[in-house]
Amino acid sequence: MTGEQIGTIDLVKQLNSAAVYRLIDQQGPISRIQIADVSNLSPASVTKIIRQLLERGLIKEVAQEASTGGRRAISLTTECTQFHSIAVHFGRSRITISLFDLSSLLLAKYDGVFQYHNQNSLVEGLFHCLRSFLTAQHHIVKELIAVAIVFLGLVDAESGIVKYMSHIPINNSPLST
Repeated sequence: MTGEQIGTIDLVKQLNSAAVYRLIDQQGPISRIQIADVSNLSPASVTKIIRQLLERGLIKEVAQEASTGGRRAISLTTECTQFHSIAVHFGRSRITISLFDLSSLLLAKYDGVFQYHNQNSLVEGLFHCLRSFLTAQHHIVKELIAVAIVFLGLVDAESGIVKYMSHIPINNSPLST
Protein backbone atom coordinates (compact mmCIF):
# COMPACT_ATOMS: atom_id res chain seq x y z
CA MET A 1 0.00 0.00 0.00
CA THR A 2 1.40 3.40 -0.99
CA GLY A 3 -0.58 5.50 1.47
CA GLU A 4 -2.34 7.46 -1.24
CA GLN A 5 -5.82 8.69 -0.44
CA ILE A 6 -8.33 7.09 -2.82
CA GLY A 7 -11.08 9.66 -2.35
CA THR A 8 -11.84 12.75 -0.37
CA ILE A 9 -14.79 13.28 1.93
CA ASP A 10 -16.27 15.70 -0.61
CA LEU A 11 -16.01 13.06 -3.34
CA VAL A 12 -17.78 10.52 -1.12
CA LYS A 13 -20.55 13.05 -0.43
CA GLN A 14 -20.94 13.74 -4.15
CA LEU A 15 -21.08 10.02 -4.95
CA ASN A 16 -23.65 9.41 -2.21
CA SER A 17 -25.77 12.32 -3.43
CA ALA A 18 -25.59 11.01 -6.99
CA ALA A 19 -26.58 7.52 -5.82
CA VAL A 20 -29.58 8.88 -3.90
CA TYR A 21 -30.67 11.02 -6.85
CA ARG A 22 -30.33 8.03 -9.20
CA LEU A 23 -32.46 5.88 -6.88
CA ILE A 24 -35.18 8.52 -6.77
CA ASP A 25 -35.03 8.92 -10.54
CA GLN A 26 -35.14 5.20 -11.29
CA GLN A 27 -37.40 3.92 -8.51
CA GLY A 28 -39.45 6.97 -7.54
CA PRO A 29 -41.80 7.70 -6.00
CA ILE A 30 -39.75 6.28 -3.14
CA SER A 31 -39.55 7.12 0.58
CA ARG A 32 -36.48 8.15 2.54
CA ILE A 33 -36.44 4.90 4.51
CA GLN A 34 -36.63 2.86 1.29
CA ILE A 35 -33.70 4.88 -0.07
CA ALA A 36 -31.71 4.16 3.10
CA ASP A 37 -32.49 0.44 2.81
CA VAL A 38 -31.55 0.17 -0.87
CA SER A 39 -28.48 2.43 -0.73
CA ASN A 40 -27.08 1.11 2.57
CA LEU A 41 -26.69 4.70 3.74
CA SER A 42 -27.74 5.74 7.23
CA PRO A 43 -31.19 7.37 7.53
CA ALA A 44 -29.48 10.53 8.83
CA SER A 45 -27.24 10.70 5.73
CA VAL A 46 -30.22 10.14 3.45
CA THR A 47 -32.18 12.88 5.21
CA LYS A 48 -29.30 15.35 4.80
CA ILE A 49 -28.86 14.49 1.10
CA ILE A 50 -32.62 14.73 0.50
CA ARG A 51 -32.69 18.17 2.15
CA GLN A 52 -29.92 19.38 -0.19
CA LEU A 53 -31.64 17.93 -3.28
CA LEU A 54 -34.93 19.57 -2.25
CA GLU A 55 -33.22 22.93 -1.73
CA ARG A 56 -31.66 22.73 -5.21
CA GLY A 57 -35.05 21.88 -6.72
CA LEU A 58 -33.83 18.56 -8.15
CA ILE A 59 -36.47 16.47 -6.38
CA LYS A 60 -39.91 17.03 -4.86
CA GLU A 61 -42.16 15.47 -2.25
CA VAL A 62 -45.24 14.01 -3.92
CA ALA A 63 -47.40 12.02 -1.52
CA GLN A 64 -47.65 10.50 1.92
CA GLU A 65 -47.63 6.72 2.07
CA ALA A 66 -49.83 4.67 4.38
CA SER A 67 -48.60 4.47 7.96
CA THR A 68 -47.00 1.23 9.11
CA GLY A 69 -47.08 2.18 12.78
CA GLY A 70 -44.97 5.33 12.87
CA ARG A 71 -44.93 8.62 11.06
CA ARG A 72 -46.23 8.34 7.51
CA ALA A 73 -43.44 8.25 4.91
CA ILE A 74 -43.36 10.92 2.22
CA SER A 75 -42.60 9.76 -1.30
CA LEU A 76 -40.00 11.54 -3.39
CA THR A 77 -39.62 11.88 -7.13
CA THR A 78 -37.33 13.83 -9.44
CA GLU A 79 -38.25 17.33 -10.60
CA CYS A 80 -37.94 17.20 -14.38
CA THR A 81 -39.87 20.19 -15.64
CA GLN A 82 -37.55 23.04 -14.71
CA PHE A 83 -34.28 21.61 -16.07
CA HIS A 84 -33.68 21.44 -19.81
CA SER A 85 -31.18 20.17 -22.34
CA ILE A 86 -30.73 20.81 -26.04
CA ALA A 87 -29.68 18.30 -28.69
CA VAL A 88 -28.30 19.62 -31.98
CA HIS A 89 -27.92 17.31 -34.98
CA PHE A 90 -26.01 18.39 -38.08
CA GLY A 91 -26.65 16.75 -41.40
CA ARG A 92 -24.99 17.66 -44.67
CA SER A 93 -27.51 20.42 -45.34
CA ARG A 94 -29.90 20.38 -42.37
CA ILE A 95 -29.89 21.12 -38.67
CA THR A 96 -32.26 19.77 -36.05
CA ILE A 97 -32.46 21.37 -32.61
CA SER A 98 -34.53 19.65 -29.92
CA LEU A 99 -35.39 20.82 -26.42
CA PHE A 100 -35.96 18.21 -23.69
CA ASP A 101 -36.73 18.21 -19.99
CA LEU A 102 -34.89 15.87 -17.59
CA SER A 103 -37.40 13.08 -18.20
CA SER A 104 -36.45 13.16 -21.93
CA LEU A 105 -39.82 14.64 -22.85
CA LEU A 106 -39.52 16.52 -26.15
CA LEU A 107 -40.74 20.07 -25.56
CA ALA A 108 -39.83 21.80 -28.82
CA LYS A 109 -38.10 21.03 -32.08
CA TYR A 110 -36.70 22.94 -35.04
CA ASP A 111 -35.69 21.29 -38.30
CA GLY A 112 -34.38 23.42 -41.12
CA VAL A 113 -31.94 23.96 -43.93
CA PHE A 114 -28.42 24.68 -42.76
CA GLN A 115 -25.74 25.47 -45.31
CA TYR A 116 -22.13 25.55 -44.22
CA HIS A 117 -18.98 25.13 -46.25
CA ASN A 118 -16.19 25.66 -43.75
CA GLN A 119 -15.44 25.74 -40.07
CA ASN A 120 -16.32 29.43 -39.60
CA SER A 121 -19.72 29.20 -41.30
CA LEU A 122 -20.49 26.07 -39.27
CA VAL A 123 -19.74 27.77 -35.92
CA GLU A 124 -21.42 31.07 -36.83
CA GLY A 125 -24.49 29.28 -38.18
CA LEU A 126 -24.68 27.05 -35.09
CA PHE A 127 -24.65 30.03 -32.71
CA HIS A 128 -27.20 31.89 -34.84
CA CYS A 129 -29.56 28.89 -34.89
CA LEU A 130 -29.16 28.27 -31.15
CA ARG A 131 -29.83 31.93 -30.30
CA SER A 132 -32.91 31.98 -32.53
CA PHE A 133 -34.20 28.71 -31.08
CA LEU A 134 -33.67 29.83 -27.47
CA THR A 135 -35.33 33.17 -28.17
CA ALA A 136 -38.34 31.39 -29.65
CA GLN A 137 -38.51 29.01 -26.66
CA HIS A 138 -37.74 31.54 -23.90
CA HIS A 139 -41.15 30.93 -22.33
CA ILE A 140 -40.33 27.21 -21.88
CA VAL A 141 -36.65 27.17 -20.95
CA LYS A 142 -36.14 27.62 -17.22
CA GLU A 143 -32.67 26.24 -16.57
CA LEU A 144 -30.53 24.96 -19.43
CA ILE A 145 -28.09 22.38 -18.09
CA ALA A 146 -26.62 20.76 -21.22
CA VAL A 147 -26.17 21.10 -24.96
CA ALA A 148 -25.27 18.01 -27.00
CA ILE A 149 -23.99 18.30 -30.56
CA VAL A 150 -24.10 15.36 -32.96
CA PHE A 151 -22.44 15.21 -36.38
CA LEU A 152 -20.52 12.86 -38.64
CA GLY A 153 -16.86 13.16 -37.72
CA LEU A 154 -14.11 12.45 -35.22
CA VAL A 155 -13.69 14.20 -31.86
CA ASP A 156 -10.85 13.99 -29.36
CA ALA A 157 -13.02 13.41 -26.30
CA GLU A 158 -10.42 14.53 -23.76
CA SER A 159 -9.67 17.86 -25.39
CA GLY A 160 -13.11 18.48 -26.95
CA ILE A 161 -11.48 19.16 -30.33
CA VAL A 162 -13.21 18.23 -33.60
CA LYS A 163 -10.48 16.54 -35.65
CA TYR A 164 -12.40 15.59 -38.79
CA MET A 165 -15.77 16.02 -40.48
CA SER A 166 -16.55 14.00 -43.57
CA HIS A 167 -17.86 16.78 -45.80
CA ILE A 168 -16.10 20.01 -44.78
CA PRO A 169 -12.52 20.90 -43.85
CA ILE A 170 -12.02 21.21 -40.09
CA ASN A 171 -8.83 22.49 -38.50
CA ASN A 172 -8.88 21.25 -34.90
CA SER A 173 -12.08 23.09 -34.03
CA PRO A 174 -12.79 23.38 -30.29
CA LEU A 175 -16.18 21.80 -29.63
CA SER A 176 -16.39 23.00 -26.04
CA THR A 177 -14.84 25.80 -24.09
